[in-house]
Amino acid sequence: MKLFRTRYLETVKQIFADQFKPDGQSYLYRRSNKGAPVRVGEPDRDAFVEGFGRMIHYLVWGLAVVAILIVTVISLFDDRYRSGPDYKVFGAVGGATVIFLVAVHWIWNAPVRALERRPEEGAALTSDEAREQGLRATSYGQLALSLPLVGLGLMAIHQDYNLLHGWNKLWLVLGGAFLAFVAYRALSKWRIERRDQP
Repeated sequence: MKLFRTRYLETVKQIFADQFKPDGQSYLYRRSNKGAPVRVGEPDRDAFVEGFGRMIHYLVWGLAVVAILIVTVISLFDDRYRSGPDYKVFGAVGGATVIFLVAVHWIWNAPVRALERRPEEGAALTSDEAREQGLRATSYGQLALSLPLVGLGLMAIHQDYNLLHGWNKLWLVLGGAFLAFVAYRALSKWRIERRDQP
């Protein structure tokens, strides 16, 4: 569990750090890899990345503690919860999750606020340019990882629900649609790489 948590946090931190692209002795920061580039020195870039990593760590732990407290308090003091699911739990945890996402959005955009007075050194990327850049940065291995994940997810659901019965077939449809989307991204990546070849 600790390994998974550490790997997850490092992955999120790396996604944030990838917004800063090396350019000579400094970096160019593009918000979400799409915004107009702003030049940032290495000390500032390191401070942004470390600050984000520290705050996301605190937020993940905070969300986990709040969720446990909510479930514990409701289960101890609400008799109806003991007899079956209580939507208070889902509502409270959902509310905590929304607050968590708002906080993540706030710390994600810390460089935007700090660099708003610095001059831009180019135009923002178009949606197509950003999509192509994202596909170039995504490996085929990352795309292929979706196959076992979807399979394991469907197997887990099938343990409790018959996927071939009634509305449960919707899970199969959603899984198939997701795999089709991944296949489309893989094909798009292959086309981009062929086009880039001299």
